[in-house]
Amino acid sequence: MSTTTGVAIGGSFPEVTLPTLDGEAVSLSQFRGKRLVVFMWGSW
Repeated sequence: MSTTTGVAIGGSFPEVTLPTLDGEAVSLSQFRGKRLVVFMWGSW
């Protein structure tokens, strides 16, 4: 049995920095205090 940990409801999400389509870096901390929808998908 494996144990995983995640983000609790109301908790802070870990810092993530990703490139935009223009090549600029964007991090989640730039959106602190704002509503943000993060859409992720996978095809495997």
